[in-house]
Amino acid sequence: SGATSATFTLQVSDGSATATATLAVTVFSTPPVTVDSGDAVGNGVSAQTTPGNVISLTQFLRNSSSTPVTTTYVGTLPDGLEVITGGCTVDVGACTVSSRIASIDGTDLLHRESSQSALQNNGVVTWVGTIPGNSTVTITFLIKVREDLSSGTLCITSTIGGTAATPACVKITSSSGGPGASQPFASPANQQRLGSVLIYNLYSSGISSASHDTRITLTNTNQLTPVSVHLFLVDGSNCSVANFYLRLTQNQTVSMMASDLDPGVTGYIIAVATESNGCPTIHNDLMGETFVKFDSGHRANLPALGVAAGLLPGNGLCAPDAVTATLAFDGVRYNELPRTLAINNLPSVANGNSTMLIINRIGGDLTTGAGTLGSIGGLLFNDIESSQSFTLAGGTCQLRGILGNNFPRTVPRYTNVIPAGRSGWMKFWTTADEAITGAMINESTIGFSNGHNLHSLTTTQTATLTIPVIPNYNLR
Repeated sequence: SGATSATFTLQVSDGSATATATLAVTVFSTPPVTVDSGDAVGNGVSAQTTPGNVISLTQFLRNSSSTPVTTTYVGTLPDGLEVITGGCTVDVGACTVSSRIASIDGTDLLHRESSQSALQNNGVVTWVGTIPGNSTVTITFLIKVREDLSSGTLCITSTIGGTAATPACVKITSSSGGPGASQPFASPANQQRLGSVLIYNLYSSGISSASHDTRITLTNTNQLTPVSVHLFLVDGSNCSVANFYLRLTQNQTVSMMASDLDPGVTGYIIAVATESNGCPTIHNDLMGETFVKFDSGHRANLPALGVAAGLLPGNGLCAPDAVTATLAFDGVRYNELPRTLAINNLPSVANGNSTMLIINRIGGDLTTGAGTLGSIGGLLFNDIESSQSFTLAGGTCQLRGILGNNFPRTVPRYTNVIPAGRSGWMKFWTTADEAITGAMINESTIGFSNGHNLHSLTTTQTATLTIPVIPNYNLR
């Protein structure tokens, strides 16, 4: 803004005495308000992130005059950045947002589109208010970075009272995976994708046996940002939960043994990326796996299922005094989770095979205990398309058993459906709308021993998981 200064002389006389004073006046062509985004990265860049992330951007409106100024701030986002409705906070005045994203708590039409062209129209942040003299107003808003962007710098153009102001720029750095675009958020949770939540379908250990243990690995693939990870170890027999934190620097990996962490327990693990205050955060850069072995000879390497976060706004799920946060796997905040699972290529028991089936319920309140499985229904098929129905009783958060004539119980029995030299497959689901994951491990005396996670045939949008919010300031 420009300003013009002038001086004039004021003389007052009562006929017998005269007083003279010289006064100065400064006239601003526009209000004396400037925009400052800070300089967190350098070279005029206010923030740095990777494609697909949600970031929090702060604008400071500074009034350098001694008198209050009423004005308007407008920030217009370029193609590639999208402001999130409901994600704007101010300490003075009123902030409004125009965006294609309905809201943090509403339906995210962005992720329902089949084409990235839906992101072409800009979002706008508008603030109206009065800035006290010699004071600063802080505007904070949430920005979604388009998932298919490559490296570059995008700038938000700003105006104060209609006059151009200093832009706020965001530096986009390619995802740490290497060449190519990041996986789009809309791709479902699976063992091939990175996530902000990881689901390890199975871990187990004996008290002292070297032949019964699990190696657990966790890696932060992000080359820029460290992360806190809250791990929840769910006992499959009684659904009790033990938890601890890990802090991973950029590009760091860790390996742990179940016998050191939780000896004598069989269950599953959920890892959640969090802020240091315990609130869930977007960090779609985690991957992991378990290598599990049992005294029975069953052993397998099982990659963790990656669940990406979409519109989780940093601390947005946590009030200042929150003790819990709820993760919604609705395809908006986090990827949807499986509801119907399938096992491919079931070998015949008569050919020396012993196939272990593991089914996990994902949900509930981890402050009191994981949710339990409801009644399970399913179909067992042989290789000539004949099928037999079955049910399995729930009641636990992890169901584990060896496939045979009593698990599941079919008519005719399992060994008749899949006789020697034949194979089959199976699909199953909970009768209630619940999220389930699972794995199978086959131990064979004469054939092929192997293990893998189960295939997902359908998903559910209703699954939620409540976790405790436990600040761990030692991880800062």
